[in-house]
Amino acid sequence: MTDQTWRGAGNFGDILAGYYAKRMGLPVKHLVVATNSNDILARFFKDGNYDKHAVQQTFSPSMDIGISSNFERYLFYLFGEDSKRLANSMKTFNETNKLAVSKEELQSARQDFLAAACSEQQTIDYISKFQKEYDYTLDPHTACGVAAVDACRSQLTPESAKHKIVVLGTAHAAKFSMAVAKAIGRPPALPKGLADLQGKEVRFQVQPAKTPVIKLIIEQTVPDITGARNVYKAKHVAFVTMLCGVAFAIGVAVGKAK
Repeated sequence: MTDQTWRGAGNFGDILAGYYAKRMGLPVKHLVVATNSNDILARFFKDGNYDKHAVQQTFSPSMDIGISSNFERYLFYLFGEDSKRLANSMKTFNETNKLAVSKEELQSARQDFLAAACSEQQTIDYISKFQKEYDYTLDPHTACGVAAVDACRSQLTPESAKHKIVVLGTAHAAKFSMAVAKAIGRPPALPKGLADLQGKEVRFQVQPAKTPVIKLIIEQTVPDITGARNVYKAKHVAFVTMLCGVAFAIGVAVGKAK
């Protein structure tokens, strides 16, 4: 049994998946929500107010959100699966940028999740700490998760020494070289696949944003399960149409002969 698990809550997607899994029977005791300075979720689990603030640019850009679109899915359960109340609440939120729950609902939400926010300095500090102590390079988002677990540790109630805290690493540190270099004094090591691409020719096409054009590009570029690229031109359509016509004519002829 895993006693605690965490997932950085940028758009509340993976932590919601963990919540679903727990409802389905996954033996997880705590779900810890982590945010960066864009802390709408941490604030909600603190005081029950889901209020939109201006977005701040941080070292963990995937968590730079003003609102969390997946959070609405959790509110459905928090509101007793009352879809009408949820719809009305979200309508009000879209108009006012504010949403609040009752004290009872806040207590219920706290039974489902713990939450904490991680500052920019904490992000850098945790990346540095793990590099020095464990020779492991955290990406900024995972650093927020580790910080959130530490912030919530006093609220965790492990039942035995066998229960572990699982922090989900959300990205490779090489994607965030500026933040990592600030923390450890050098850029992170690139994985082989990414390192092999360094210095290669950059190839791209500028195409109009039209569905038929994009569809054709995909058909010409992405192979199917056999490895073939399905490029269907007018002559292919004409050929298939002719075959269908011949088959129909044969069917009619056979039917009359009977």
